[in-house]
Amino acid sequence: MAQQSGSGASSGLNENLALALSYIPIVGCVFLLIEPYRSNRTVRFHAIQSLLLFAAAIVVQIAFGIVTGVFYAITPALGALFSGLSNLVSLAFFVLATYLAVKAYQGTSVDAPVVGEFAHRYV
Repeated sequence: MAQQSGSGASSGLNENLALALSYIPIVGCVFLLIEPYRSNRTVRFHAIQSLLLFAAAIVVQIAFGIVTGVFYAITPALGALFSGLSNLVSLAFFVLATYLAVKAYQGTSVDAPVVGEFAHRYV
């Protein structure tokens, strides 16, 4: 994805830094609302991808919470196993978001699995 140069220059924030910061969910929301970031397609893509990834993590964690609760009611050992698996999935989402932020800071655009395609549609 080609980067637009000069869009972040008027705000004093380096574009690559803005791309990396957009992987912090609240900052991504802010970047979608304020100029000059809202008109920069690259920043908008990364902000939307970040928010979609964060939303997917929430949905997956809610599902794991329900399944873990059911398994705790049936057998505490299975519940503990799913609780540990839930923690690993949370860690995987965190590692993916960190990887995407680092790659964005380096100037390389990487699409996250599944949510990257949706982010391209919304940009």
